[in-house]
Amino acid sequence: MVPGMMPGMLPRGPLPVANPPPRPAATSTPVPVSTPTPTPPATPGNAHALHTAFGHIDKKTLVWVGKIDPGVDNEFLKQILEACGTFDSWKRVADPTTGKWKKFGFCEFHSAEGALRAFRLLNDFQ
Repeated sequence: MVPGMMPGMLPRGPLPVANPPPRPAATSTPVPVSTPTPTPPATPGNAHALHTAFGHIDKKTLVWVGKIDPGVDNEFLKQILEACGTFDSWKRVADPTTGKWKKFGFCEFHSAEGALRAFRLLNDFQ
């Protein structure tokens, strides 16, 4: 507050401005600029562009299958999963102490289509 001013009043005339700190001197060394190499557009038919844009893409899809009744046979589960699409492996988890099947397993489908079909068909399967 400026001496002699009432509270809430603005001072007349220009306001004092603090000087900004001095800037460091510019370096004379030029900064190298790299130009990006153009990549083709990422389309489903262009696998190279997809790999370049997103890194390694694994075509296999791992799906968690849960809420399995312990009494359901493994072969029956494989038949159901085969109806959804081609899969590379089915691993049902067993309890290490009792050896009984747990209520879940993992299915590795060959394509995302098979995994999506399994999700759609088995999501509310009783």
